[in-house]
This record gives sequence, C-alpha cells and structure tokens, in this order.
Amino acid sequence: MSVMQFDTNGDVFPDTVWNSLYIPVLADDLTYYGLPINTEERMKRFVEDRLGLGKVSHIDFVLKKKTDSRLTTTSVFIHFAEWSSDSLRFRKEIEQFGEVRMHDFYSCNNINIKRFISFKMNKTPIIEVKEVPQNIHQIVHNNAQMEKRIAELEEEVAELKKTVELYKKSSVKEEGEVSVDL
Repeated sequence: MSVMQFDTNGDVFPDTVWNSLYIPVLADDLTYYGLPINTEERMKRFVEDRLGLGKVSHIDFVLKKKTDSRLTTTSVFIHFAEWSSDSLRFRKEIEQFGEVRMHDFYSCNNINIKRFISFKMNKTPIIEVKEVPQNIHQIVHNNAQMEKRIAELEEEVAELKKTVELYKKSSVKEEGEVSVDL
C-alpha cells in the first residue's frame, strides 16, 4: 500500500484536503470477521486492513438519542494520519456524490440480515489536542493569566457598551451629520 501524506503539493486534491470520514449510523450488529465493529480497535482494523484507506489516527464513537423514541444510534468519526493512494477513488466519490455506500455486510445476530455502511466527508472535524502534562504551579499560573485576560476583555466590553449607548443617544443633524453628547 503506497502512502500519501496530507501536506501534499496539491496534486491529489487541488480544491480540498480533508482527513476524516463520518458514518452517520453504524448498525450495532455489523460484523467484520464475525466480530461486531463496535470498538475503536476493530473499526481501525476494518478501515486500515479491509478497506485499505490509510492509517487511522483515532476514532470517535458518538451515541445519539433519537428524539421520538428511547433508542440510540451510533455515529462514527474516523480521523486519518495519512491516506493510502488506494483511497483516492473512494474520496473522490464522496466529494462528487456526497457519500459512498458499501453493501454486503451482515448482522452478527442473523446472517440473513444484510447491512450497509454509508461513508461521508466529516465537514466539521475537531482537531485532536495532545495533552501537555503540567504541574500544579503551571496550572495556577495559567489560570491567573486567563483570569487577567478575562478581566481585560470584560473592561473592553464595558467600554464598547458605553460607546454604543453614546451612539444611541446621539442625534442626527442635517444631511446625516451626527452629534454626540459627551
């Protein structure tokens, strides 16, 4: 499998570069090699090994409760560290048609029940933040800096509110001239 990094020179995707997929609904009984695809490790193996799309950096499973019932559905966000060159056609289809549906999957509860997966582009990816360990003194210092910045912003907002009030109290003279009472 050849690999293509994200920081390409534009040869692969001249218009956009995106690095994560969205599965709106993942059937909870969908299987890969007889095991349900309901963990990060199994989904990662499925995407990297079975589909050959590239190297996965991490996967987010999101449970959504349906508003009209007590049922929940699972959505999946698959974030890539790098795409394989084999994924180019797959991604182009998503860009052109909005999604790629893969059929011929089965339920782990009943092999007569067929399943499919709908892959879409994740249009609102959240950047993964690596946690930097801090000691208590660094945390206290950073907190003090943030409190100071909040106070500065609150002062700025108060000044802007005063300015707005002045504009509201101003009267319009002839031909659009404005006088402000200070």
